[in-house]
This record gives sequence, C-alpha cells and structure tokens, in this order.
Amino acid sequence: MGGPTGDPPDTTGDSDGTCEPTAGEPVCSAIPVTPGGDLGCGGEELTISGCDQLAGYELCPNLAVHRHTASIPCDDSQLCDPRFSCSTDEECGPGEACVCDVTWGEDHPTPGPFSRYTSCVSAQCRTDADCAFGMRCGVDTHCRDVQGLYCHTPEDGCEGDADCPERCGYSPEEKRWFCMGHVFCE
Repeated sequence: MGGPTGDPPDTTGDSDGTCEPTAGEPVCSAIPVTPGGDLGCGGEELTISGCDQLAGYELCPNLAVHRHTASIPCDDSQLCDPRFSCSTDEECGPGEACVCDVTWGEDHPTPGPFSRYTSCVSAQCRTDADCAFGMRCGVDTHCRDVQGLYCHTPEDGCEGDADCPERCGYSPEEKRWFCMGHVFCE
C-alpha cells in the first residue's frame, strides 16, 4: 500500500488534542456520478461512509463490486485519522488508486464498510474504462480491506462472491479472478 505523493493535508490541532481539517469544505456534496457507469450491472450504488454521496462503485447482484467513476474526493472529515492517506487518485503513486471508506450496500450479506480506511491501493485499473472492452474494474476485498482494483478478463473463474463457495478474488500471479478458499479474518 502506498501513500500520498504530495504534502499532507493542512490541519490544525486544538488544545484538547482534536484535529480540525482546514483543507476546505467537507466533500459530502452532490458530485455528479452516473449510476452504474457505462457497464452497469443493475446493482446497488455504494456511498461514501457517513455521506449520502455516491462513491463511484456498484454492488452487482452476484456480489461483484466494480469501480465505474474515479476521482470522487473522499470526505475530508477523515483527514485527521492517521490511517487516512489520500482523498483522490492523484494523491497516490503510479499503479495505485485512492479507495474511500465506502459502505457495503444493503444487498450485501456483510454489513459495514468494505474498506475500513481511506488509502492508496494497488490498481491495475482506476475505472471500467481502463479495462478491455466490456470488462469491469473489479474491487478485490479481503477481510474488509481492499486489496486492489483489477480488470476482469474472459479467463476469470468468477466475477463476484456469489459465484463461489467462499469468495472471488484476484491473483496477481495468474492475472485473473478465481474462487478462493476460506480465510479467517480478525
């Protein structure tokens, strides 16, 4: 996992040890997002945790998540969290993308966020448009942490968790998605 390539956000600390973001207004505002993007699967649009703002991710009926829209700024209320490392893709290094703290939709069997922290992650793609024609930019999650963003391929063994007994994940070595065995999470 990487980190921001620029200077950290400007914050000021109060005498009681709290931190107030001063980098601008909170980003929980109406930023245009086309639901589902060009490759919509008829699923549920996911939102940034704590906001009603669409996050640019869609949860498909087969429990695959794909990223159709990039560069949606993450809510700056997290700027004071030491685990926070970005608010946009541009703050991440080459081959990385910024994944906001996004909440699973109501259709997912595991409630809560699919990413516990807003951070830069490995990214073969940043949106569906970066993948081969007709393929989606999938979000590989493991134990509520995003492992990375990877294009689906015609050689994949699965597209979403519902296609597998346990979970569908991406193998960087094999460069494809396939069903993975059970993994214990804390």
